[in-house]
Amino acid sequence: MLAGRLILLFLVLFSAGPALAQEHYKYQLGEQFTLWVLADSRRDFTLGDIFPGQEEVFSRYVPSGRAPASILGFLLRSPEATVLIDTGMGSGTLGQALAETGVAPEDISLVLLTHLHGDHLGGLVTDGRQTFPKAQVRLAKEENDFWLDEASPVKFPDRKANFDLARQVLAAYGEKVQPFEFGAEVTPGLTAVAATGHTPGHAVYLLSSGKEKILFWGDVLHAAALQFPRPDLSPVYDFDPAAAAATRLEVLTLAAKEGLIVAGAHLPFPGLGRVTAGPPPSFTFTPLP
Repeated sequence: MLAGRLILLFLVLFSAGPALAQEHYKYQLGEQFTLWVLADSRRDFTLGDIFPGQEEVFSRYVPSGRAPASILGFLLRSPEATVLIDTGMGSGTLGQALAETGVAPEDISLVLLTHLHGDHLGGLVTDGRQTFPKAQVRLAKEENDFWLDEASPVKFPDRKANFDLARQVLAAYGEKVQPFEFGAEVTPGLTAVAATGHTPGHAVYLLSSGKEKILFWGDVLHAAALQFPRPDLSPVYDFDPAAAAATRLEVLTLAAKEGLIVAGAHLPFPGLGRVTAGPPPSFTFTPLP
């Protein structure tokens, strides 16, 4: 029950009160791709709420016990497609940031979901209707099957609200929802990669554009100030904490080794940077200039 209550608390905290800003950030990826980071929410949060019992660790890395985080979506334009990776909570803030880029909801041809938590899929609907009426919606088959399985809410009753939301949102798009197998190229240059643990079918997306590569990693990491130095620590949101920690270490190691740009849904705005390996198991994060 604790995990379910804290997920709801997370959504309440990140949607309560005025947003810090309706901001977007533009980054050019070679000649083919333009990326905008869309801020749905920017807040400081209390680490103890999602990493209970880790006060001694906080005292070393984050003495205040509070850290900045965001809820971000990523808009990617190429000659072939206009793609939105994750859609925020549905509060309207991400939509306002989208409008500031000059892109209309009707321009979105593809929505990619890293997973089906409410702060990533909520923006797919507005008053029960499709926010992006011309978009195909894609997510991992494992993720789709888990949240739509009739047995899942019985096994995990503390997550019932999330199951209900996922079903309602996906139903609004009907046959436009197209699950994929991990390893699929979901649009030219963009490949879906398994990164399970946070949820059973969590996906990350690797984009190659010339010599540059960027990894959209969803919820591989929630609290940058804490989890870069201690990637073994998993928040209560992680469905399988041990698997999530193993995935986090694998992804961070890959990002550091390959020199990838990383794009994180909960990294401090604008959520883009590079990862460097430190003394094991630590890493450091350097935001893009």
